[in-house]
Amino acid sequence: MATSFNMLRANDLIWSFVVGNYLLGKEPVPFDLLYWNSDATRMPAAMHSFYLRNMYQENNLAKPGGITLDGTPIDLRKITTPTFILGTKEDHIAPWKSAYRATQLYGGPVEFVLSASGHMAGVISAPGSKYGHWTNSSNPATADEWFKTATERPSSWWPHWNEWVTQFSGGQVAARAPGESLRAQRQRGARRRGGGDRRAVGDVSVEVIRILRGQGVENCFLLQPRLNELISFGSGKWKG
Repeated sequence: MATSFNMLRANDLIWSFVVGNYLLGKEPVPFDLLYWNSDATRMPAAMHSFYLRNMYQENNLAKPGGITLDGTPIDLRKITTPTFILGTKEDHIAPWKSAYRATQLYGGPVEFVLSASGHMAGVISAPGSKYGHWTNSSNPATADEWFKTATERPSSWWPHWNEWVTQFSGGQVAARAPGESLRAQRQRGARRRGGGDRRAVGDVSVEVIRILRGQGVENCFLLQPRLNELISFGSGKWKG
């Protein structure tokens, strides 16, 4: 699947590496997003073929009853749950104008947001990001109409999503501490998650490093930016 999508932007995602790395002998510039992206999706050939043909070539998911799974025809018009749709302006895999058409398909309220940048960087765009986003309180018939009346906003779209989803939540509860008993949770007012007492099985940072090195990843500096948050939850120190 990764190869199929890379071919959509072959100059940037294939030939630039052939020229720079193979012909010119340059070392790839360390880039955490591309390192993460190299862990490609793995799926059976039949599923891969079904996905590309039905979702892209024939666009059957957009057609009422166009796809049947486990004997159930899928009709997006019957979905009345509030829906948040994100498009990214430079996306080569799911062009934002194509993604916008979904606003006209669902049966419930739809919030559409457009992020700057592309398929990955536009999504993984934390607060403080250099990439802005666009919002609009209405969803006209076409993407061009939507963009003409949209408001451009600085930085990440994440706070906007958080504000949107909060209106449907039941409020905040105290977090559950790993290893804490259910009785202690109830005394603190923490919400019960699952059944039975659970104990902490280990330090997450140590476990992450152990797993990575077990897979032959000795020099983990490329993962550092994306693991900083994760590592902060444990007491182990990163030694990549």
